[in-house]
Amino acid sequence: LRSGCAPCVGDLFCCEGGQSDGVRRMGGVPAFGVDIVHRERYAIRFGAETFHLGDALDRELLRGLIRRHRPILVVASPPCQGSSTATFGNAPSTAPHLISQVRDLLTEMGVLFVIENVRGALSELREPLLVLRGGQFGLRTDRPRLFEPGGGLTLEHDPELERTGADLRLHCCLGRRARYPRLDPFGRPMRWECCPGNIYTVVGSAPSRSTLEENAEAMGFDVGHPSYAGLAEAIPPVYTSFIFGQAVQHVL
Repeated sequence: LRSGCAPCVGDLFCCEGGQSDGVRRMGGVPAFGVDIVHRERYAIRFGAETFHLGDALDRELLRGLIRRHRPILVVASPPCQGSSTATFGNAPSTAPHLISQVRDLLTEMGVLFVIENVRGALSELREPLLVLRGGQFGLRTDRPRLFEPGGGLTLEHDPELERTGADLRLHCCLGRRARYPRLDPFGRPMRWECCPGNIYTVVGSAPSRSTLEENAEAMGFDVGHPSYAGLAEAIPPVYTSFIFGQAVQHVL
């Protein structure tokens, strides 16, 4: 930081780059993104040289990237399907639970890190946790996510963001964009929509009574950056902007 170089961040399980975009918006450098699936949109957005196709749990790969780029922070979003509450039919998930492995690996690397995941992963994450929601940043989506800091990093809640975010949530409704009908007091699907809706739920394989552009704007993405599949797996960039700012202050 004292050299005048912009601080850089590593992004594990990077998908199409929601977390990296949050770093970029705060003046940081997304030094590398790692994913086991080729993410063309990440490479286009941040440069082909920044994307690394491989296993984010590969110790040699990660050790080499950290030595080369010396990031002030590594953010990791292990697959959440095994912990997601957005599942139906009571079918057991076969998705892997990788949070403990990611924590052990990043602790071994000796870096500041943050692990992000969904509310269903609460039992796998360690306190103290930071909980962020779209309403805290004026977004038109709720998108609650949990963040576990590690490596000596601490994350502070902002009471004002929490208060104003809670006020906004009281006046938000999916309305006609809800994927499943509301139930009446007897448990029966309601035939009428309560309202047009003023927020979006970005899940599934396609938008619900909305467009890709509307969903991207609701999450604070630049239109044209992520695909809908990328949106459904992403967190709003502003979440990572908020965390990146605290990491820089921690280093200083």
